[in-house]
Amino acid sequence: MPLAVIPFSRALGAAILAFLLAGCATLGLEEESPSQDAAKARKTTASFQGLDAGQERNARAYLGLLEEECGVPEWRVRRRFEAATEEIRRGLRALGHYRVEVDKRLERREDCWHAEFTVDPGPRVTVTEVAVSIDGEARDDPAFQALLGELPLRAGEPLDHSAYERSKSKLTSLASERGYLEAKLTTHELVVDPGAGTARATLRLESGPRYSLGELAVETESLDPDLARRIVEYTPGEPYSADRLHRIDRALTDSGYFASVDVRPNTDAPDGTQVPVTVRAEPRKRHLYTAGVGFATDVGPRVRLGYENRRINQRGHRLVTRLRGSLVQSDLTAEYRIPLERPQSEWLTFSAAAVRENTDTFESNTGKLGARVTHLRGRWLETRFVELSRDDFEVGRTRGIAVLLLPGVSYARTHSDGRLRPDEGWRLYGEIKGGAQALLSETDLLRARVSGGWLRSLPWDGRIITRAELGALVTGNFNALPPSVRFFAGGDTSVRGYEFESLGPKNFLGEVIGGKYLAVASLEYEHPIKGAWSGAVFTDAGNAFSNEFSEDVKVGVGIGLRWQSPVGPVRVDLAHPLNDDGDTLVRLHLRLGPDL
Repeated sequence: MPLAVIPFSRALGAAILAFLLAGCATLGLEEESPSQDAAKARKTTASFQGLDAGQERNARAYLGLLEEECGVPEWRVRRRFEAATEEIRRGLRALGHYRVEVDKRLERREDCWHAEFTVDPGPRVTVTEVAVSIDGEARDDPAFQALLGELPLRAGEPLDHSAYERSKSKLTSLASERGYLEAKLTTHELVVDPGAGTARATLRLESGPRYSLGELAVETESLDPDLARRIVEYTPGEPYSADRLHRIDRALTDSGYFASVDVRPNTDAPDGTQVPVTVRAEPRKRHLYTAGVGFATDVGPRVRLGYENRRINQRGHRLVTRLRGSLVQSDLTAEYRIPLERPQSEWLTFSAAAVRENTDTFESNTGKLGARVTHLRGRWLETRFVELSRDDFEVGRTRGIAVLLLPGVSYARTHSDGRLRPDEGWRLYGEIKGGAQALLSETDLLRARVSGGWLRSLPWDGRIITRAELGALVTGNFNALPPSVRFFAGGDTSVRGYEFESLGPKNFLGEVIGGKYLAVASLEYEHPIKGAWSGAVFTDAGNAFSNEFSEDVKVGVGIGLRWQSPVGPVRVDLAHPLNDDGDTLVRLHLRLGPDL
């Protein structure tokens, strides 16, 4: 019998033990109820009395109690609650309140904790003195002289510790940006007298020497590194500045040769007081194909195809071709561009073009060959050029073939605040060219044209936009000149309300034949409506003339709608011609392009 009892007892004990372990496991793996999850997700709340919005924001930022979830043990919440008084004082001390009184109460409500604080922030400390001194080469740096008058911490104002920290940061950041790589704050003290309610700050920057930029190493493929150096117009020995490094990056990016640019000053291993600079530039894809469709009331529906070879060789030569087609104007153009000493603004360009124009006024087929050299003269872009053209044309009752060799020069300058929708800006353009029978031209001629625009924002967000164009032509045989040399007016960018190039002197049959002179002006007011939309009212006036104001000045008035699209402003205008001989009531004008 005992031999049979013992195994049974062991089996019973094992079963009981297994049952208890399973129960424990079940208890341990029991899922928490939704109410427990919600309690853990919610956090302790707090309310404040006696503080303004800024003071309460700072107090909450320092208050660790608000980080505790509703389901944590009570002892943990009460420990945080005990520390709340000092934390609130620290938060308000950062704003200059050094005599803070706090009354507080903690309660459990709706399965969570809530604290109530009644706070008397007390008087705010006033900064009575800010002593800032700069030793070293930065003492005479104009950038530091300007900064001293702009530091956030100022005498006579309430103390804000963040203003003190920002003042320290601005001094050290400017030193780093300006190349004072050894600069350090040897003194930075903020002495507060809570009893007197005053604070005194002392900052002393030891700048050390100003470093300069050393040799420029360019790491790039498929392009001559010397081209990159010419693009950035880099000279070793220039004073070090973060702005100069940024301009190096911007110049290379804007050149169109590179897809990415990485400019790295080697401040960890300077050569004496010179900092070597390494540029790693990844070239853009060599071939670019473009295509597009559009519409403008001057030329109607149009298509555009283009091809560009961005780097024919390592010296950065480019080939640009373009085909544009419409019912009124079509052209095929090819340009070969060679960068010169300053590639950002100096180019030698050879061009060839075939142009066809068929307006209600004239018809012409033109072939052109040209060469031009572009230089930056001060702030003006100067272009010297020579054009050889052969024009087969019909204007009025005159048909002819004109061969012209026209050398000339143009100057252009644009200024704006750089925005897609500028608040202020202006542009000027002037061109003069001429030819002589002794130099392959059909007749002697001299042609000059000046145009400009100006815009300015008004205090109520409206804008005034003006433009004007003047032209003059001197020739011994006007009838021998093709339409491309004569002056016409009318159209989207001329006198709105009239058809494209439909204005000018007429022959005895009333057909427009173009003029020797041009005068056009426009005044427009634009006012924002909502978001990217605005409305406009405008008046245009002008004409082309055979002699000084021999023809009537044509005037158009109208209203317009503007949309500031991501690629530039889109203009829709309805213009009424005030002195049109026909029966046109209004004419629609559509245009996409910059304000200037």
